[in-house]
Amino acid sequence: VVVQVGGEWLMFYAGDSGALTSIGRATSADGLTWQRDQEAAYVASLDWEIGVAVPGSVQVLSDGTLRLWYSTAAPDTDGNDSRIAALDSTDGGVTWALVPGVAYAWQLDADAPATWNDSGVKDPFVLSDGELDRMWFSGFDGDVWQLGYAERKVGKTAWTVSSDFEGTPRAILLAATGSIGAGGVSR
Repeated sequence: VVVQVGGEWLMFYAGDSGALTSIGRATSADGLTWQRDQEAAYVASLDWEIGVAVPGSVQVLSDGTLRLWYSTAAPDTDGNDSRIAALDSTDGGVTWALVPGVAYAWQLDADAPATWNDSGVKDPFVLSDGELDRMWFSGFDGDVWQLGYAERKVGKTAWTVSSDFEGTPRAILLAATGSIGAGGVSR
């Protein structure tokens, strides 16, 4: 994930040590040559992260704060295997603080059993238009990953995941096994 802040480019990436997947940080003056920090920018150390943090997108908030959206593993006690969380940094991504969700420490979790994303959510891409935060993400039903959408009013309100006319949560891009891959989308 790359973002330009002032005249500097920042890159946040997943680094795997074999035991942990952490978020690393690199800086660049020109976007071509990068200098990697020696220490991880964020190490997944909370009990619900299970040692995994993979960056999805980064926002520069109106006050200059960086908000990093990331995917993390979840305990396998209820069938979920991933969830989405957010971190804030006021020092250019050197240190981070968790941005808790409304009901949990994380922002978005898998949905109820028998829904299109009941086995996990990951890969967040978040944009804000000043009124709404809009999130596109991957959802997994145990067989197929699909594209989902959620939105909320800017601030501490719960995310509303897209649904059909009956109120049942639905992916915005439905897929059959093997229909989305390196070769593109097929139907």
